Amino acid sequence: DTKTPLDKEALEFGPKSNQLAIIGTFNDGRIPLMKRFFKAYGTKNWTGHRGNCTLTMRAGYAALLDNWKKAPHLKPDFENCEFGLFIGISPAGNAGNPYKRQGQLLAQIRTDKNFKYVVVGPVQHVNDNLATGDSSKWIGIKPGTDAAFAMGIARWIFENEKYDENFLSRPNLISAEKAGEPAYSGSTWLVITEPGHKKEGTYLRAKDLGLGDDKTYVVIDEKTKKPTAHNKSDKAILFYEGEINIKGKPVKVKTSLSFYKESAFKYTLEEYSKICEVPVKTINWIAKEFTSHGKKAVVDIGGGTMHEGGFYSAYASVALNGLIGNLNWKGGSNVGGGRFKDTANGPRYNLAKIVGAPKSKGVKVSREGFPYQKTTEFKKNGYPAKAPWYPFGAGLQAEMLLSSLSGYPYPMKALIFWHSNPVYGTAGVRHQIDGLLKDSKKVPLRIALDAYFNETTKYCDYIFPDAVLYEQWGAAAPWQGVVQKVSSTRYPATKPIMGKASNGEQMDMDNFIIQLANVLNLPGFGEKAIPKKGGGFYPIYEPADYYLRAFANIAYDKNIVPDASPEDLSLTGVKDFLNRYSDILKPEEVKKVGFVLARGGKYQNPDDVYNGEWLSNRYKKPIMFYQEKMAKVKDSITGKPYIPYPTWFTLKYADRTTIREHYSEKEWPFLTITYKSVLFGTMYPSKLLRRITPTSFIEIHPEDAEKLGVKNGETVWLKTPGRKTKGEIRYRYGLKKGVIAVEGGFGHTAFGTKNIEIGNKVKKGDPLIANGVPYNSTMPLDPTVSIKDLAMPADFVTGAAARQVHPAKIVKI
Repeated sequence: DTKTPLDKEALEFGPKSNQLAIIGTFNDGRIPLMKRFFKAYGTKNWTGHRGNCTLTMRAGYAALLDNWKKAPHLKPDFENCEFGLFIGISPAGNAGNPYKRQGQLLAQIRTDKNFKYVVVGPVQHVNDNLATGDSSKWIGIKPGTDAAFAMGIARWIFENEKYDENFLSRPNLISAEKAGEPAYSGSTWLVITEPGHKKEGTYLRAKDLGLGDDKTYVVIDEKTKKPTAHNKSDKAILFYEGEINIKGKPVKVKTSLSFYKESAFKYTLEEYSKICEVPVKTINWIAKEFTSHGKKAVVDIGGGTMHEGGFYSAYASVALNGLIGNLNWKGGSNVGGGRFKDTANGPRYNLAKIVGAPKSKGVKVSREGFPYQKTTEFKKNGYPAKAPWYPFGAGLQAEMLLSSLSGYPYPMKALIFWHSNPVYGTAGVRHQIDGLLKDSKKVPLRIALDAYFNETTKYCDYIFPDAVLYEQWGAAAPWQGVVQKVSSTRYPATKPIMGKASNGEQMDMDNFIIQLANVLNLPGFGEKAIPKKGGGFYPIYEPADYYLRAFANIAYDKNIVPDASPEDLSLTGVKDFLNRYSDILKPEEVKKVGFVLARGGKYQNPDDVYNGEWLSNRYKKPIMFYQEKMAKVKDSITGKPYIPYPTWFTLKYADRTTIREHYSEKEWPFLTITYKSVLFGTMYPSKLLRRITPTSFIEIHPEDAEKLGVKNGETVWLKTPGRKTKGEIRYRYGLKKGVIAVEGGFGHTAFGTKNIEIGNKVKKGDPLIANGVPYNSTMPLDPTVSIKDLAMPADFVTGAAARQVHPAKIVKI
């Protein structure tokens, strides 16, 4: 029902169709088809995995790159970079994307090209390679203080005037290109700072001064020293603070970069050093090294920022890239080469268009992407909200799950879990979930589309099988770590062991939602699915109807690929595959699709990646050190505006009280962190890999262990406020003192840990799969959130799951 309001007293929630939520996975190349389904159905409630993964990183870049909708992010051009500063991320083969390629590149360039890099984090992983001499360094840092470290570097850069003035002073792209810069920034744009002014905290617009429209900003032109439209100035003053007459009244303003500089100078270098426990000498050395390579130095960040202050740690860290103006440069930072058109507006088929689809309306049940101030609840009750709202959040799996089960802000009727496992994979959820998911009245229908019986699917009413890698379709692309334009293609290369559906195709997610959509008679599926350019439709009755046309789009986008040769088709086995589906494609498309499939995708010519020292695939929006969107929105709990520029403050809970205000260092002397395993992911606990690493440990620095009187291999309790778990102690010298580290991917309670009875057959369990420390289940709740079912530890800006930096202690058994 896409027309009847689900709550007549709160129309902002949208129609009843929003009472279906789909909790999905990472983008493995199949999300566009799932999106087609939920758009045709008419629900707003879809989420991927970003809130569990690196949402804080993506949001920090969204602020810097002024693009909250797409949230692009930057990566180093590894093959040409000279210096890398990695904060809260392990670049040597187990983090980043594609991490295997990145690890290979890192090993090569630090050996052959004298690439230097520094990894800043509480745990030394696989990054500091002694065989490569001084090319790599690990700097231990107190967990959760990344922003203090980054702001210390920013202060050094401002004090020593090592920022790139030529880049920062160019207020538009045309002036930047004239000055030899492939990117520009909003550093010189003026912000209204007049206390009490109705537009306080927003950018001064040209319209206010009669200099242009409301989409044009104002700068102080360097040549004329007068207020000028930003697109009419070749170069503007970087640091300006004064008054400008607006309609006859003096109004205080200052440039956006001034906010960043003032924020950096809030503390001395010695104070920043004391906060993050990195010596002043080291901060000075890193700052000097970072600014000594021109454009060929890059800051990269990752999951280490997933804590209660994660957004500001990310924004402060990535803003350093803006200070040296490395965006779009060879050897600098880049947003990646992108992908060839596969679904939306493809050269052959528009696979994103759904004729007759309902218009998506309403607020997501996860309370993300929507300001609390526009809700009926706010109009009735004001501050604080019953639970935090996250206008800058995205992909909040935990919030979507627990909000659905708790009925706030509205009740749900059905949940679909697709290759997702939030009960295991989200910080703080497991202890809250048992009573909620077991109660069928909370959400009457639970469906899983998955290849495994995991910690989440075991609570579902129905489990439909999904395929795994070599059994799947998909049109994917790598992250920003690849500067070429790349699209990969995937098709079922082996027969899966699950059965077939009534249409003769394998049972998997793709076929399930197509069949379900056809039974429900949804638009965009069945006989009239894909609109033809000249009128009429192509059908979608099976996955091949969709994916083969996506592959045709890839083949024809930009440079059209040649036909595959007979050898291409026969040697790769693509010939037999295409023969099976030859009636779906047009005759002229078959061999071109065969060309792409035989090569696993389509790849931009490496010779076209660079235009001199510039990247040919450039990001065209400005670098921003002041986020107006954040200045205009107030926090749902405190009613205070968000700080709209990079800064440092002690980690805080939802009500902005600090962690240590609630849990003293005396009682809880340690801080916990988790890190990605080199061997294990969270999707499937491989028995073969367990021969190498059978379990995980409670890792602690030997000197801390000695003070506690615990020995290597001893079983102890790891306790956090309200939580505890057992584990074995392991000494680790490559760990910051005062820190407890746990390797991720262990401590399962499903995935075959116990016997599973299916009909009259029993699938025997393996208790070894349960080995190790279930780190996420040790996460304490946020004590300041009133609805305890929604009190997962989270970054208060984005709602990202805070899996890092929690107070803890070790207790002997």
